[in-house]
Amino acid sequence: MKETHRDTLVVAAIAGGCGIVVGAALIGPWRSLAELLSKPWFYGWAAAWATAAVGFGAFYYAREAHKLRKDEISRHEDRMRDASIATFNLLQHALASRFVPHFTISFGIKSAGLEGLTSRGLFLLAQSALAAIPTGEMPLGSLPLTENEISKLGALDTNSRLLRHTVEALIAQNSYFSDKRPSQASIDMIQEIAKMANVVANDALEVKGMIEKYRPVKPQ
Repeated sequence: MKETHRDTLVVAAIAGGCGIVVGAALIGPWRSLAELLSKPWFYGWAAAWATAAVGFGAFYYAREAHKLRKDEISRHEDRMRDASIATFNLLQHALASRFVPHFTISFGIKSAGLEGLTSRGLFLLAQSALAAIPTGEMPLGSLPLTENEISKLGALDTNSRLLRHTVEALIAQNSYFSDKRPSQASIDMIQEIAKMANVVANDALEVKGMIEKYRPVKPQ
């Protein structure tokens, strides 16, 4: 039975009881209302219907309070779900950005070749790599990450910062205005940077797979 139908029946029953009392007062064998009120059974009926009215009021209040609480919980769950979706998407984007330096450096080395790199070419390659390295920290938000996953994300941030500092050092060693062959130290450094960028990319790929289980599913 629907709640509205049930409420209607309860109200109808109370109204009917009141009608019986009023009807009895109008058509009963007693001469006056005072005589009716003097009957012992009258107070029993009145108390019963008053109790029913109070009970219905308490029931109605409790039901409405319960519905309000359910609505509040539902809205809170929706907000938490939306926050989780936003955090997950930001984290996925942040992880994807950790692949870019590896591709940038690898492509640059393969295109020019280590033997054909000039100081200017190495400078431009390092500048491109520096622009591709993310500067922000991983957004953790409200995702229920484990300590191991948080540690992995922290290590990824640390390695990204170390990669950035190393690229900045390489830029400082080379000049945009020089077409000379870069020093062997710079060649060694760009090779080391390529390895570091590969480690960062592999770590990002591993973490990306680890957090896939947290992908929120918004109900249709």
